Amino acid sequence: MADTLDDALKQLSAVSSSLNQASDKLSQHLAEVETSIGTYKLGVSVWIDLRKEKQWSDPGTDGRCYEWTAVDLLGYGKLKGKWGLLVASYCEETFEGDAKECFLRDAPRDTRLAAVEKLPDLIKALTKEAAKVAEDATKKAERTRQIAAGLGKKSR
Repeated sequence: MADTLDDALKQLSAVSSSLNQASDKLSQHLAEVETSIGTYKLGVSVWIDLRKEKQWSDPGTDGRCYEWTAVDLLGYGKLKGKWGLLVASYCEETFEGDAKECFLRDAPRDTRLAAVEKLPDLIKALTKEAAKVAEDATKKAERTRQIAAGLGKKSR
């Protein structure tokens, strides 16, 4: 029995080391993605669905459990004055517009792992939103030019 436990502990130690190294690499590469997106200086925020999971509450004072839906979103935006990859979480049944947000790099490992599969979708959404904002800014710049030109004529 002791040999089996010793073997299991040795395996656990090896797996732990491997898992932590892989997790550190994941965090490093997510930071690289975040930095790369930041170099574009888009100033545009987007959110996409990351995952939805049905969960059960702990028993209440009446002993009953309740089903609820945990929703996680993956985004790129500004938090605490800094741009970066973000995760927002909320309960779908009680959502009133305030989601718990944090930087992806600070999220639990399982959330960071899930986010990897959604990064291409996030980049597509970010590209689409940036194009929309660029189009709008171009139209507004032209409208502002027209206003300035009109004011210039009246002041002469």
